Amino acid sequence: MSFFNKWMFNPPERPLGPIPRQDERNVMMSSISGHEIHCQLTYPHNTPTTLQDYRGTESIIIFMHGNADDVQSCGSYTQWLANELSCNVVTFDYPGYGFSSGTKNTSEEGMVEAAECALELVTNRLKHDMNTVILFGKSIGSFPAVSLAAKSFCSRIQGLILVSPMASAARCVFDSNFVFSFVMKALDFLALNNLKHIGKVQSLVLIIHGLQDQIVPVENSETLKLALNYHSDYPALFVKAQHNDIESKHKALFLQTLKHFVQICVVSSEQLTIKIPYDNELEWE
Repeated sequence: MSFFNKWMFNPPERPLGPIPRQDERNVMMSSISGHEIHCQLTYPHNTPTTLQDYRGTESIIIFMHGNADDVQSCGSYTQWLANELSCNVVTFDYPGYGFSSGTKNTSEEGMVEAAECALELVTNRLKHDMNTVILFGKSIGSFPAVSLAAKSFCSRIQGLILVSPMASAARCVFDSNFVFSFVMKALDFLALNNLKHIGKVQSLVLIIHGLQDQIVPVENSETLKLALNYHSDYPALFVKAQHNDIESKHKALFLQTLKHFVQICVVSSEQLTIKIPYDNELEWE
């Protein structure tokens, strides 16, 4: 698998400056495998908070960035999400990315363990209940997001957002329309197999994808949506865009979709808390 790891993962150059150990927004968490995982807190402009003197929001987002990105490079994006959604956001770097430990040894397991570190920070240190947590994975970040959301201890998370997600690494390379289905299923298991886990997710799942995506073809999202369980299905958003310009080309629609999804997730989690059946009627706009 080392060949696939070197091919799949493309961390940017290490950030300049000292590694943040502990301050108002940054903390290093230890993963099961012993990696030091850099996590950062971003808060909306009107609700300043710190890790030491934390003020929670109704929902908190754990953001999992794409390839060739890290906590620093996606800082403006997470701040934008925090401001627009009025949510605190925690983001983190996978092993080998940003200030997290490791060099050229990023792996699927390492990504998921890093995501678990961020969840531990949110639930144990920041004292958020699981039903206030929204996982958000973008591009390759969809893998740790889906893998974490599929775990039994995450069955009560508030929601899962996937932007330009992959169904598997193979489906980013091969056109499934021209490969026998049994061959494609075998190729799915080579790497980043979100199809293996997506059906286990219990929360609502929002999928957003560009129809002109040349990096992760939109068929990936279509395949993932078909694999969702009934209770997780939520209207997807497919727009005329490529891999990295959905937010710029369709800013208003993108934000409107996210805001509505978060509102629905909050309503759903509140109903579950007071033991109203999940199927209770919700008003879908």
